[in-house]
Amino acid sequence: MSPTPLSLPMAAAPPFGVLLVDDQQTVRDGLSRLIACTPESLRCVGTAATGAQALSAARALRPDIVILDVDLNGEDGLS
Repeated sequence: MSPTPLSLPMAAAPPFGVLLVDDQQTVRDGLSRLIACTPESLRCVGTAATGAQALSAARALRPDIVILDVDLNGEDGLS
């Protein structure tokens, strides 16, 4: 019979940084509150309301994840 392997505690991974991009403040607030409910896995690093703000924030904050509204008040969010 072989010995049982020791289980070592796994190092906790830092939470993923999330950038929220939506032209509606209530949507950004709601998603931010939802993300705050999972501090061990996600954290909101910033929000943006326009494509230009999103690009600037993404460059400065280097988020792991971007949640993006593809229709930013008539602006194409994917562009």
